[in-house]
Amino acid sequence: MWSTHASGRPDFAKCSSCSACVTSWCRIGRPDVVGEPPPTYLTRWRMTTAARLLRETDRPLAQVASAVGYGSAFAFAFRREYATTLGGYRSLS
Repeated sequence: MWSTHASGRPDFAKCSSCSACVTSWCRIGRPDVVGEPPPTYLTRWRMTTAARLLRETDRPLAQVASAVGYGSAFAFAFRREYATTLGGYRSLS
């Protein structure tokens, strides 16, 4: 169960809505396992991974969004989490 998550690239197609998911990968997000609800855990994990990719790579923003399982809502979610734009975050790093 942890190996998929630890690899850094969970299969979001299999688990697009962890709050309703019953697969073993999504069970790691249970509050009794990681201390927070599944949607909160998944969002935090996605944003942390995205921030790392923005700092450490020169991938286009669309590729970063795709790598963490986001589409058009990525910029909004990132700004809500980090209080800056994607480009602004990358230029600060």
